[in-house]
Amino acid sequence: MTYKFMLFNPNREKSETTKFSLTKEEEGGVDLVELDVINSTNECHKSLFGRIYGSKKANFSGLKNTMSLIWPTKEPFSVRELGHNLFQFVFKSLGDKKMVFRSRTWTFDNQFLILKEWFDGMEISSEEFNQVEVWVQIWNLPCNWISKETGQRIGSLFSSCSDIHIPEGGSSRGRHITLLVSILLDKPLMRGTFIKLGSHSV
Repeated sequence: MTYKFMLFNPNREKSETTKFSLTKEEEGGVDLVELDVINSTNECHKSLFGRIYGSKKANFSGLKNTMSLIWPTKEPFSVRELGHNLFQFVFKSLGDKKMVFRSRTWTFDNQFLILKEWFDGMEISSEEFNQVEVWVQIWNLPCNWISKETGQRIGSLFSSCSDIHIPEGGSSRGRHITLLVSILLDKPLMRGTFIKLGSHSV
C-alpha cells in the first residue's frame, strides 16, 4: 500500500495551499539538515530541467533515445519524468551539462525542448518554461546602420538579447545582423516594427 502526503509551501498564500486544517500532530512537521539533501542537491547541480512545449505529449522512451543520439555527451545521462512534458536530465559531469545547455535551443518531435539550469528555490512547473532562445536575422538595413550597437537597440524589443553576430566583410551570406534573443512563447511574435535614425526610417 502507498500513502501520499501533501507538502505545503510556506511562501505561498494560505488560500492557495490550505484547503483543510491540519491537526497539531500533523503540524509538527520534519526538520531536515544539510546532510540529508547534500547528494540530491549535488545531483540537481548536474541536471538540466526541461519542458516539451507543444500540444503533443512527449514519448518518454523516444525522448531519451533521441536526445542520447543528438547530445554528444562523454558519458550516458539519465532522464526522469516529473510531470506532463516536464523532465529532469541528470548528467554525470558538469562538463556534459554545460555543453548541452550552451548548445541550445533544442527540439523534439517538432516541438521546443526548453531547458533550464537548477537554482535553489526553483519550482518545477510549466509556467517556469515559457521562454525560448532563438536566432533572429535582421536584413535590409542601410549598410551604415549595421553595427553591434544597432543590434543591441533592436534586441531590446525582445525579452532579452544575449548575443549579437555580424558577418565579416566578404561573407557569402551578405551583410546583416543576427541576434540571439529570448521570446515569450505565450505571446504572439511581432509582425514587424519601424527603426528610425533621425528622419530616416526602415
